[in-house]
Amino acid sequence: ATLWHRELGGLCRYPKYTGRNNGGWGPGPHFTLMVTRHFIRTRQRAMADRYLRWVLAVAYKDLLPEHLATKEQVDAFVIDARHAGTLRKDHWIAVRNARQLPPYRNKGVAYVSLPLGWPHAEFIRTWGLYKKTFLD
Repeated sequence: ATLWHRELGGLCRYPKYTGRNNGGWGPGPHFTLMVTRHFIRTRQRAMADRYLRWVLAVAYKDLLPEHLATKEQVDAFVIDARHAGTLRKDHWIAVRNARQLPPYRNKGVAYVSLPLGWPHAEFIRTWGLYKKTFLD
């Protein structure tokens, strides 16, 4: 419950911690899928379905990001990093790319580092286990 993002859903990598952001703090499909596998292995299908549905719902054109963040979280990250002098070029590129996507403009949700290989690999592993456990 501590890592569940109340506004966006999904699990965050770590509790919100000022100064430890990368393009805004928020939930990631990668970590949500890792916990989904726990629910699959323990045969808690309702929880596995909840987490898996969240991942599928946040996929953008079948692509998964490193994490999601609200527009406000991204803007706060940029302001803080600029003020501290820690806004690296790779962070700025991730922020700029997230701001160019329709979900940012239309819904105020940033897809940071889209696509990223890790969540896709986790999805493949998780879906295979889900099918084997609940559908075969």
